[in-house]
Amino acid sequence: MSPNDAEVIAYELVLPYQNGVRIGPLGGIDQVVPFAPYDAIYREAIISSSPFYRLLCAFRIYDGTTEIRRWLKEQCDQYQVAERMPADPEVDPAELGGLGYEPEIVNGIRRARDLFERFREHRNAIAHFLIEGEQGQSHVYLADGLMIRTYSMGAVALLKYAHRTLQELRLFYTAHIERFFMRGMVLPLPEQRDRYVVRDKV
Repeated sequence: MSPNDAEVIAYELVLPYQNGVRIGPLGGIDQVVPFAPYDAIYREAIISSSPFYRLLCAFRIYDGTTEIRRWLKEQCDQYQVAERMPADPEVDPAELGGLGYEPEIVNGIRRARDLFERFREHRNAIAHFLIEGEQGQSHVYLADGLMIRTYSMGAVALLKYAHRTLQELRLFYTAHIERFFMRGMVLPLPEQRDRYVVRDKV
């Protein structure tokens, strides 16, 4: 920001993927409420070097999709959209096996909510540090190799399914709700340039 008048003079995008981002020719980045805050959490997770923080971010995203579902339901009721919202994503057991999960951990996991519940204690342990368990008070020792491995594996799968859940809700919004918020907006296309003449007053 400019030190003179606080106007924005430069933007920076942190791009964790090699593909980059495509902007234009007329657009920029369209922040969609309520998805933008979740995108920010996802960005924080994928650029973090801490598997503990990544797992915590995955829970923040997934737990927050309940609120997005509630908001989408309100919009559907208001605009009389009869389409059914996407269900909780199914989890591929073979995919979890490929990530190194033991069969006893994968057993019983059918949907994203099952996966997140399997790691609920891990989330609580890292969020609160000291937790009460069957053997009394315990904590996560952040320098333990087994803990680092467990949280790394958990964070990978949880982030994937948290993001998938968010994306499916976003696609539903784009397909069925967004048009109600875009009314009155005009996209200045090149073939309509005569309607958008800018004159210099000098």
